[in-house]
Amino acid sequence: MIAIYEKLIEYGIYLLAFLTPLIFLKNTKVNFLLPKEAFLSFMIPLLIWIWLCKEISIGRARRRYNPILIPLLIFTISLFTSWYNSPNLSLSIMATMKSLNYILAFLLIFYNVRKMRVINNTMILLIVSGGLVSVYGILQYFRIDPFFRVGEVQGNVGKMEVFSTFGNPNFLSPYLAATLPVAIAFFFHFLRRPLLAVLCVLMSVLIFSCLILSFARSSWVAMMLSFSLMGVLLFYFKPGELRLLFTRKFLASALIFILLVAGIPVGMALTRGKTSGKGLDSIAYYFRNRFTQMGNVWARFMMWEVSLRETMKHPIIGRGVLSLKVLYPEMQGDFYKLPGKYERYARNGVAFRHSHNDYVQTFFEQGIIGIGSFLAMIAVFLWQIMKLSKYDRKYFFLYLGFAGGALGVLGDALTNFPFRRAAPQLSYFIFLAFTAVRYNQVFSKDEEEEPVQTELDPSKLVLMAILLLPTAWMIKEHSFDYLRGNQYLKAGYVAMVHFQNQSQAIDFFKESARLQPEDPELWYWWAAAYQSAHDMENAEKTYTEALRYGRNNLIFYQLGIIYLQTGREELAEKFLRKSVEIIPLFADGYLQLGSYYLSKGRPADAIKDLRKIEELNCRDEGNNSKLKSRYLLSRAYYLTGSIETSIAELKKYIPGSPQSERLQLFGLLYQQLEQLKQPAAMMAATMEAVLPHMPTDPNLHERTATMFYTAQNYRKAIEYWDPLLNYPDKIGKILYNIAACQYQLQDLAQASETIKRCLLYEPDMGKALELKAMIDSHASQLPVPKQEGVPN
Repeated sequence: MIAIYEKLIEYGIYLLAFLTPLIFLKNTKVNFLLPKEAFLSFMIPLLIWIWLCKEISIGRARRRYNPILIPLLIFTISLFTSWYNSPNLSLSIMATMKSLNYILAFLLIFYNVRKMRVINNTMILLIVSGGLVSVYGILQYFRIDPFFRVGEVQGNVGKMEVFSTFGNPNFLSPYLAATLPVAIAFFFHFLRRPLLAVLCVLMSVLIFSCLILSFARSSWVAMMLSFSLMGVLLFYFKPGELRLLFTRKFLASALIFILLVAGIPVGMALTRGKTSGKGLDSIAYYFRNRFTQMGNVWARFMMWEVSLRETMKHPIIGRGVLSLKVLYPEMQGDFYKLPGKYERYARNGVAFRHSHNDYVQTFFEQGIIGIGSFLAMIAVFLWQIMKLSKYDRKYFFLYLGFAGGALGVLGDALTNFPFRRAAPQLSYFIFLAFTAVRYNQVFSKDEEEEPVQTELDPSKLVLMAILLLPTAWMIKEHSFDYLRGNQYLKAGYVAMVHFQNQSQAIDFFKESARLQPEDPELWYWWAAAYQSAHDMENAEKTYTEALRYGRNNLIFYQLGIIYLQTGREELAEKFLRKSVEIIPLFADGYLQLGSYYLSKGRPADAIKDLRKIEELNCRDEGNNSKLKSRYLLSRAYYLTGSIETSIAELKKYIPGSPQSERLQLFGLLYQQLEQLKQPAAMMAATMEAVLPHMPTDPNLHERTATMFYTAQNYRKAIEYWDPLLNYPDKIGKILYNIAACQYQLQDLAQASETIKRCLLYEPDMGKALELKAMIDSHASQLPVPKQEGVPN
């Protein structure tokens, strides 16, 4: 029976390493990480239960100590002590359960793995899994995706970056950064086993190619840090295998490997460039663009400064696991009120869930206890790697792979959040656990042993059954229900946004609330579904409930809209103002406030808020607000008597306005220009700037040409009258106007021909007959045609 338990645990470890990165469900297109988390929440408690049953069958618990267990224990304690200050205890409990999965995975491996065969097999499966993930990512780069249509996965398909089985390039890349050093190190580890060595080379090329094509800067930096550490270890310990570097055979193999590693991404760019017209230029553009987005870099600094500043309020035990997701919006609003902060960071984006630095976030959520024990784990791990590399030279490249893989995750954590994602975090704890196993085997003489099974009495069977019950409850509560609740949440989102079926969405959200009522995202979208269905009473109640789980600016904004629609204007102004106080970068909030003030006859207040939008470095949704704000600003300035500024804002708005509105907007612009009594040349230049955005409108062409004629710019007038010859009802009058311009330019031959053509269409046009007589008599000066001759 014990042998069966051990085999189950062994193959369970293999499944964890191999399937976690690969597993995803097609119907979780808006949350790729959910199936991975559910898989871990199912597998790890099950394997822990099998382990406990094995220990009971043996009849005694086998003790095993390693220095890393002390900081790991303290880190575990910090997860629970952080609950004391948590703003949402339910969220913190859920996040703690997730973190415990990885800690339990470490303990499972540390206390059950004794054989090198298990370590080697696990790492081979990890490398192969990384290669398969990379193949899918490379296929996506070429727009070959067997699972999803273009645009079906939100935020990724249609871009150049790949996302593979992770749903986001920034979630994929830390896993690849952890796997690549292992694949390269294991090439040397398996050098005397040619098939495995070739497999490692192939997987290295695939993983490296996919990592480059993900365009994730944080993981590129992590990869370089990882390779730097591996280089230091190689230089310091000089393993015997390095003698191979100086043989011809190896140099030729290395050259081929380097050409493959460097050439495949370039070849991919060129191949795709044949159809996209970009090729290498696209690679160069993305590298240049990624490393010159300083606004993105400053946004990271801002998030770290906001988080660290707030950490000082509860520095010992932190604010609770996952509390940053709840607290960050309001924290940033308070941060902007500090002197100079808004001016420095106003053009940078916001993040609601993570600080984009796992060290900063751990410090914020778990305090000094949490970050101290986390750093201590890293220190003990690196110390064990150095010691093993020195005294156990036979497996030097094994340790090199562990060190490089762990640093791939730790380096990415400086500007990303890999420890909040299933696959990279599990890989990291696997590296730690295998290092601890080898450390004990080398320095504690912890040899493989055959456990002796004692007689299994009925009381032990009862104990195993009792242990099974909480494990089964954990699997149901934190795996199946969590998965189903999130599935209902995402299904409701898809029904509401993509299919506009609000009643079905509301039913999905109700079912999700039954399974996971503490999820703040659920309450927001549930309220939004009621709002879209025009059920304002339930929408207001649900948004108010959502405020219990986090004071998000969007909730205040939507409540402000509801209060406007239901006539509670004082409350509306208060809640809209709160939405921009929490996030001073919130363009839609300023837009709605500006519109409200205009409707109340307060243009000065409207200008103050609408001008804020111009200061923001808005994203897509913000750019729409920026565009709309220009029209509202035009109206506001007009009401205050600043007509010139009103015209300037209207000119900015017309190019991006809906096509159906442009003629009306142009009429408004023309009226304001006439009101200013501007010279004809200035009016003509203004209309010419607008005309490219309404190229097919004949009336606009006529007005523009007339203004140029009045301004005595006859060549420009001809240029704008000429396209109107395609309109049969206008030909006679347009030919007359063109002939008049040609006469003023002293081009009498052309003028004579044009006026003759005019009289063929309008033989009784008096003005045309007068103009012909003047041309025929070679008159030196032509009076400006009267209003009835030149159309308005």
